[in-house]
Amino acid sequence: MERLNCTIEEPFSLKKGDSVDVSIVRVLGELTISIGQKGFEPIYEGRNPELSSFRVTISENGDYYLSVSRKQAEGSISFQIDRSENK
Repeated sequence: MERLNCTIEEPFSLKKGDSVDVSIVRVLGELTISIGQKGFEPIYEGRNPELSSFRVTISENGDYYLSVSRKQAEGSISFQIDRSENK
């Protein structure tokens, strides 16, 4: 990420048992990450999460949005989807 103020959101069709691996290397600024379906509580939401890697497991089929909001944030974040049929 360059130092920007915006939200990036991408939809993915996920199934129960799929997982999203998140890796964060945030240098400075504010960062909010959300993973969830529209109209429902996110299954993961973190504001200024620790610099680390973690996994979020999908509990039901549906269209999930991976969202990153940043305010003067600089650093990097990556998402990798692990499909349950590949396990």
